[in-house]
Amino acid sequence: AALIVGAKAQAHVVMLTACQRDRYLNKQDVQVAPEQRLGCASAGYVIVKYDKYVLGVGLIFARDIDLAWPLRSLIPRYW
Repeated sequence: AALIVGAKAQAHVVMLTACQRDRYLNKQDVQVAPEQRLGCASAGYVIVKYDKYVLGVGLIFARDIDLAWPLRSLIPRYW
């Protein structure tokens, strides 16, 4: 569902860099800077994008609003 509706999402979206994208796709945690979080004010599920592409869903763990937050990849194990 995230791949279908994610293209139109404007809140709870995380935009990754190329290096972060590779880590995310390999199911590794990524640190997400405040400017990469679109409409994310607290912890929870987010749509993960790279450039104009929707990659899937992740889970962010909120901390101090001005610091990087950890993003856990929710890519299925056998994708």
